[in-house]
Amino acid sequence: MQIIPATAQEMEAVYSLICQLEEQTLCPADFERIYLQNLQNPAVCYLLCKDQGETLGFCSLHIQSLLHHAGKIAEVQELVLCPRARGSGAGRALMEAAKQKARQEGCLQIEVCCSLRRQDAHQFYEHIGLEKSHYKFTAPLIPV
Repeated sequence: MQIIPATAQEMEAVYSLICQLEEQTLCPADFERIYLQNLQNPAVCYLLCKDQGETLGFCSLHIQSLLHHAGKIAEVQELVLCPRARGSGAGRALMEAAKQKARQEGCLQIEVCCSLRRQDAHQFYEHIGLEKSHYKFTAPLIPV
């Protein structure tokens, strides 16, 4: 198993994983535009967990300078594994790589964005040492 930066060549595998995570088929053209745009953004880091050429998981790390921290914070926006990779250490490896990148960028802390419905993911994050310390409130802005 290895953790590597994602490239444009892995877009299809990442698309499949993100659709799995969101439990819906996302617009491929919109996904492609955003994926390729974010690959060029130095504040976004896309990581893949691969094993013998197969993509097992994906993690997106977004870095922002926030006033309320007076410094840089890294946030994992997406972390998803293919079903066969769960329990294999792939998720832990992706999070460790994300933490390492955040440290290299001088971030004060790492945060994870996770839906309330993903109870297994909550247990995973707590198991690897993250603390449930924030609430996130959302509201749709355009009809879906």
